[in-house]
Formats: sequence, structure tokens, C-alpha cells
Amino acid sequence: MREKWIIANWKMNLGLMASAKLAKILSKKYAESPLFSRLFHTNCKTNIIVCPSFTAILEVAKFLERSPIALGAQDMFWQERGAFTGEISPLMLMEVGVDYVILGHSERRQYLLETDQQINRKVRTAVHYGLVPILCVGETLTQRHEGQTQDIVFEQLEHALREVKVSDDQLVILAYEPVWSIGTGQPVHPEEVAEIHAMIKQYLYEKYPESIVNHHFKIIYGGSVDAHNVAQYTHQSNVDGVLVGGASLRSKEFLNLIAAVRKS
Repeated sequence: MREKWIIANWKMNLGLMASAKLAKILSKKYAESPLFSRLFHTNCKTNIIVCPSFTAILEVAKFLERSPIALGAQDMFWQERGAFTGEISPLMLMEVGVDYVILGHSERRQYLLETDQQINRKVRTAVHYGLVPILCVGETLTQRHEGQTQDIVFEQLEHALREVKVSDDQLVILAYEPVWSIGTGQPVHPEEVAEIHAMIKQYLYEKYPESIVNHHFKIIYGGSVDAHNVAQYTHQSNVDGVLVGGASLRSKEFLNLIAAVRKS
């Protein structure tokens, strides 16, 4: 059975009420619609994760509790507790039902000046606590034009995965998200994405046992993905899913996107 992953990153867009409303629609659609329900009971397993803002996580969790839709967070600190004003610990996330956490997103690298070392500490902490890290890597437009895509992606992976030991019960999701494509309406050509994913997988084979890479790493794509183009990516044999931004904020489009992934 081939698994596909759809991860919704709501970013700093939906407040408490709007997040709860969207979560309610998604969970209700699953409960009431045979078509939507069958997405989870076929030869193609579709894993859906939604990542709301911190203030909305607990409310969203209430609506997702009885559905197969999983809960994720948009970031996490690397300490359990302490004098770290404004941060969220892995224990706090786990306490409210979070299983997945986005780490190293380019917007945090750019606006919050997150370093490779900080991202590495977060990834190691997530793995330590059994959370699934969704590690984002990708090049800027300038780096792309200079032919540095492979070097940048490998460098980010090298730093982020340093001393990260992946066991038989751990999952790591790598999201290739070229910075220049996020939210711009300029997605990368699907065949190019497939090539880059193959490159990332080959890199992983050099770092981890083959069985670990094949069964415990997933490689997904993010960057201007919507209901109209998503199947072009998930149809590629080495694209395990997508990380979705703007298209996940509207229930109708997001449900259409999920249906398109199922058919790909």
C-alpha cells in the first residue's frame, strides 16, 4: 500500500474561531461523506495532518479527536521547560495531542534568523520524544540561478540531521520547499521535483541503512501547491506527498486537493 501525506500549514492566518470552524468542517466531512471516508480505507492510504497556530491547537484538537486527521504544530523549542519566554516545549505539544511538528521552515530561517544548529537541536528533540519532525529544506531564487540547489539542500540536510538517530518506530518527513516558490504561484515543474527528491533519497542512503530510508523517511514537496496541480506531484513515484499553505485555508479547495491526491 502506497502512503501519501498531505500536511496543511495554516501559518499565521487563521485565528481561534476560524481554525476551529475549518477543523469542524474537515472532521464533519469525514464523518458524513462516504466519498471522503473512503480516502482512508483504500489501497492508497492518505495521511492528513493540519498545523494550526499555537493559540488554536487545543480547540482544533477537540474537533479532530474522533477523526483520522492528525494534529501538528508549526514549530517547537528544544527544551522541556525553563526560562524561555514565548517558546513551546515538546511536552506542551504532546500534552494537547500533537504528533507532528514543522521545523526549519524557510520563513523562520528568514524572519526569525533560525540557524542550522538551532534546527538540528529541534529535530533531535522531536525524535527523542517520538514526535514526527517535518523538516523543511530548499534554495532561494538566487541560489537556484547560480546552480546551487543540490549544494544548499545537502548542506541543510547535513546540519539538520547531524546526530539524528532514526529507529524502527520513528518517522521523519523531509519537505523540499524551494523558497522562491512558496506562496508565489510559481511551482517547480513536477519532473524537476522528482529529480530533486531522488537526489535527497540518494543522500539519505549514504547516511542511513537502506531499510531505514525506505520505511522511515518520507519526502514531500511544498511550494504553490493547489487542487489543480497537486496530482502532478503526487503522481511522481518518489514524491510521498505535499506540504500545503494557502490552499489549505479554504475548506472547499482543501477537500478538492485531498480528492485529487487520492486519484493520482
